[in-house]
Amino acid sequence: MKKILILTASIVLFYMQLNSQETLDTAYLECSYTFTQMIDTITQKKSVRDVDMRLLIGAKYSKFYSHRLFSADSILKTMTTDEQMFMLSNGGFTDFINKYGSSEAYKVYTNHIENKITQTDMRAPKNVLYKESVPKQNWKILSEIKDFDGYKCQKATCTFRGRDYVAWFTREIPVKEGPWKFNGLPGLIVKVHDTQEHYDFELSYINKIRKKIIFEEKNYPEITLKDYIKVCRYKIQHPLEYLMNSGKNVRTTFSPDPKPYDVMERDIK
Repeated sequence: MKKILILTASIVLFYMQLNSQETLDTAYLECSYTFTQMIDTITQKKSVRDVDMRLLIGAKYSKFYSHRLFSADSILKTMTTDEQMFMLSNGGFTDFINKYGSSEAYKVYTNHIENKITQTDMRAPKNVLYKESVPKQNWKILSEIKDFDGYKCQKATCTFRGRDYVAWFTREIPVKEGPWKFNGLPGLIVKVHDTQEHYDFELSYINKIRKKIIFEEKNYPEITLKDYIKVCRYKIQHPLEYLMNSGKNVRTTFSPDPKPYDVMERDIK
């Protein structure tokens, strides 16, 4: 029983490992995207990975992150240690993980002044971050127009890091922003997916707000993008070994077999 509590408690600690915080900017727009991934490229089976990926847009910075992960951390911060242990030992932990455990654990911070991004990740298997110049997509803007939830959107295509993408953007929201690392179109990216439809982001709603953009992982060790991709690919190809080596909860029912898909940035070796 003690061993089980230690293993499951590691995931609770995983959600609570936000270190010193720094306010980067104040967002004036908040966009919510649904992220869908093809989890089996043979049967063409898709799964909604995260229903609420948020894009906060400010004048100097933007931030892309999972609001479900943020919600999980907020809940845990309100609980005492005794309450957390009670949840672990009385079945509530399973419900908690079922609700929040599949949340995307990365965050992308874009510094528009210095043209740099910082991506952090809490499952790699250790907390890490890497930095790179804001990657540019060489978009080809097409004449095709489509309506998405009342927004008049125009089609664009590009090849980016080993995948061909189709995007729909709206000039009605004149910001050169989009989910994840996508950027550079003359309007907000409302939908973007690769042509094999392995990865898909679609806008759910957008709000005008005033909300702080906070950088939460100042003490994470820095690695290279190449090393980060190596770890992500290892997780896909050797899921059981990854789980055991990461120290995460091993009481799970997932298949230990390699997955029939690759990382988004698949040309980085």
